[in-house]
Amino acid sequence: MLSKRISSIILPSLVLFAVGCGDGAEQTAETASADADWVALSESPVPTADAVPRTELKLNLRAGDRFPLRKVVEQELAQSEAGQLSSVSRSRLEMLMAITVDERQGSETRLSVRYDRIRFEQEVGGRKVVYDSANPPQSLPGELAAYHGMIGNGFSFWLDAKNRIQRVEGFSDFLDSCLRHVPAEQRSRVLLGVEVSSGEDGVADFIDDTIGLLPFDAPKAVGESWTRTRRMARPVQMEIQNVCTLDEFTDQFAVIDIRGRVTPILSSGVQTVSHESVTLRVNNGFTQGRCVVFRDTGLPRESRIEHEVEMTVVMPGGASYDQHKRVVSTVQAYPAMRAAGVAPASPARR
Repeated sequence: MLSKRISSIILPSLVLFAVGCGDGAEQTAETASADADWVALSESPVPTADAVPRTELKLNLRAGDRFPLRKVVEQELAQSEAGQLSSVSRSRLEMLMAITVDERQGSETRLSVRYDRIRFEQEVGGRKVVYDSANPPQSLPGELAAYHGMIGNGFSFWLDAKNRIQRVEGFSDFLDSCLRHVPAEQRSRVLLGVEVSSGEDGVADFIDDTIGLLPFDAPKAVGESWTRTRRMARPVQMEIQNVCTLDEFTDQFAVIDIRGRVTPILSSGVQTVSHESVTLRVNNGFTQGRCVVFRDTGLPRESRIEHEVEMTVVMPGGASYDQHKRVVSTVQAYPAMRAAGVAPASPARR
């Protein structure tokens, strides 16, 4: 009975939407290998010869620039009881959105995001859900009604000189639009999924997996590395520390290799729809991937980041379940219109 509640409540509504990480438990061979690679990267010597070719990788946008963006998040969550695999859940979320550069104020840049199309697939406990905002079904459950409410709506956010989100504007109105057709008794449950996968946290995830990887201190040579750290608060508090290495660059593109590890900050209590306090604990995890950026704008031609995480779910009565989560996030930008004075970048190939 308890296992069924875990599958029907926690998996689709909370855990499946989050990108988790960890520390504390015995590591898998893959995680241990990833940690070893991370340490080797962070401690590797850096070329110092003045003759080494270097490139400046930075965000170079002007007010009025507009570009479409495609983001795909594929997730697989495997749950085990007493060492035996008990369930596997999968989902795929594809979002087509438009980003506009509204203004520049000193070192800060204001951008707006608008959602144009969403496609979503989920399989939990043998039940499959398919949604396409271009061809929606007549009846929409809570989660899908929220996705449908995003279409044509959006919000704005400010980036600082380090390409980190400093503040968000219009997000409350955006959430109201998303939840307008969601039954009141489902809104608190649906809200977390919206914020983490597609809303404010989803945009922060896009920023951190692409332009947030860019170095902001000095030009880099091939083989040089720098560190990027991100803290996540929902639904599990954790820290992701990535080592980024310039792998290669040409006149048009630069390739950044990403290796990282994840550590928990605290075990996180989560309220389920039945008002029981469930604890999600991250044990260990790692990240790896690559990001190809346009050198003229700093926008991602393509970014693919993979996260693998080991977690534990603890129920109020003390029963616990192990979970292994794999998340692959892909982002592609297609610059369509540049403001006067900036030459357009080459379009990405799908």
